[in-house]
This record gives sequence, C-alpha cells and structure tokens, in this order.
Amino acid sequence: MGAACIGIFHHDAIETLPNGYSAALVDVEKIFPPGTQGDTSGLPVDIIGDMIVVLDQNWNAVWYWDAFDPLHGGNGYPQLPVSRPAVLNEQCPEGAPACLYLFLLGPGVAPHARDWLHSNSLYYWPHDGAPAPSTAPGDIVWSSRHQDWVTKIDYKDGAGTGDIIWRMGPSGDFYFENNYGDPWPWFSHQHEAGIENAGTGVFDVMDNGNTRVSPPGESTGGVPGLGTNCGPDDCNSRGMALTIDETNMQVEPVISANLGAFSIAMGSAQLLADGNYFFLAADVASGGVNISYAIQIQPAPGTNSGNQVMNIMGPSSYRAWQMPNLYTPPIT
Repeated sequence: MGAACIGIFHHDAIETLPNGYSAALVDVEKIFPPGTQGDTSGLPVDIIGDMIVVLDQNWNAVWYWDAFDPLHGGNGYPQLPVSRPAVLNEQCPEGAPACLYLFLLGPGVAPHARDWLHSNSLYYWPHDGAPAPSTAPGDIVWSSRHQDWVTKIDYKDGAGTGDIIWRMGPSGDFYFENNYGDPWPWFSHQHEAGIENAGTGVFDVMDNGNTRVSPPGESTGGVPGLGTNCGPDDCNSRGMALTIDETNMQVEPVISANLGAFSIAMGSAQLLADGNYFFLAADVASGGVNISYAIQIQPAPGTNSGNQVMNIMGPSSYRAWQMPNLYTPPIT
C-alpha cells in the first residue's frame, strides 16, 4: 500500500455535539496493490474511503474515525474490510459527475478509482437512546450508500475507541423481522439515516433502493437484487422507519411506503409531530430532466405502508424538511 491523502469535506456535518463540538465527513484516497477489489488493470488501485473528523470550537481536530483504520494495517475494520467492494461496484473515472475531486488518480494508477463507501449522513445518537435525564455519552451513526449499511461507531463523546459496534442493512448484524413478507425488506443506497425524538424514537431513512432493483447477478453485497421481479411493489424508492432492538439485534418495520417514484440518489426522511412521515424522493428522472417529490405519508394501521396526504413536485434537491411554519425549525 502506498500514498494516501485527505480530500474535501462532503455531504454532511453536525454542529450540535456536546461542548459545542462539530463533526464532518471528509473523503480519503489511498493507493492499494494491483488487483484490489477485483481491479483488472494490473496497476495500483485508488480507493476512496472516508473519515469522520470532530472539531472543537476553535476548529481544531480533537477526534477522528478513519475507515481505512491504520491500526489494522490500513485494510479497514474487520467488519468493513477494503476487500469488500462497493456492492454495485461503483467506480470514479476522472471528472465523473457523481464523484468527489480525485487527487491520486493519474499515470501509473488504475484509470478508475473505486468509490468504496460514498458515505452521505451522520447522526449523533445522544445517550444511545436512553431516555432523559440520562447523561451517558453518545455515539455516531454513519451511513454508507455504497455498502448499503448504516453503522454505529463508538464515539462516546470523544472518549470512544472508534470501533464499529454494529452494521445495519443487508448481510449486516441485524435480523429483519419481515412481518409483511416483503421480498426485499432492507433499505439500500440509503440517505439521511437517523433516530427520531432526540434518539429515543424510531430509526427512519430514505430507501433509494438501487440494490433492490438491480439485476440479480449485479450486487456483490451478498443479497441479490430483484431486477425485473421487483414488481408490483418494490420497483420504487421507499420511505422507511424501523424499531431497533440492540439487545436481540433485530429490527422491525414501522413503515415501508412505496413512494411511487424511483429516486436514484439523494433524499431525506423525517417523523412529523402528528405521527405522519415526510420523505423527499429527491432525484427522479422525468422527461429528460430530474425532479423531486416532497411526500407526506400517513401510516395505515395494521400495515407497514400508508397513505400519501401530500405530494409536491419540485426541482431535484439533496434534502428537504417539513417545517411547522416559516419561523420554526423542524420538530424532529
């Protein structure tokens, strides 16, 4: 293994950690030997990973998490080894529109960098979900689009080891209690994963569904896509909420609503004060342009779906939140 460099801040940051600290996502490139992640060029391979960097009030770095984890020889954590490629084998040639700026790609390196993780959201889980007035330290929940995993990282308000505590998603550490017989119950290529009600409520997420709708032989993540068998209910993106049982390591669906459109990327998820959910299907191809749908779902008792009570079309947008009014921030 050779050179490595930090790239740019991207996708998400948290400005509300204890002590006024902030956390942000930063991409990292690292050069690996020929053949890594199945590359056939015969050249060293540029792999794009990620770091979480915590900054104090003076913007000094006081804690970090590195997906390459140098303590394990730079080959990633045991639960997230570099040998496990992006589940849909996403790659980044120079100048690709969905990729970050690349510093190490060039002569003598495989022509396509491997977009290994493509993380897109951070959530600070205060007290690990313990009800107030608990003062237990909190951890960080990190979402990796290209691994189809949401991961809990041992932060413990800066005293944590950075170990991966669990991975949620297909072939991860949780059992999915598939009460409604969904042929592909998990989220994939997800966005904005978090815990509602200040960490004591449900887990919700925008399930873009890229792996779910992929051809059965395309995914390397251990769970094949449905391809043309996704119909009639699993061909679109979904708004999803789950209950999490960390003792028994299982999740159960609260809502898994077909949003009526396929958003190839981006999006958001939000529990509203009245018990409805707000989801943004953010990047939907339509007539040669990309648009979004801001959708409110009213859960239907006895099912894991619901009824659309609002659907507003707009331009493609990374995220959105429904606000009580123009002067009050989102409640959850």
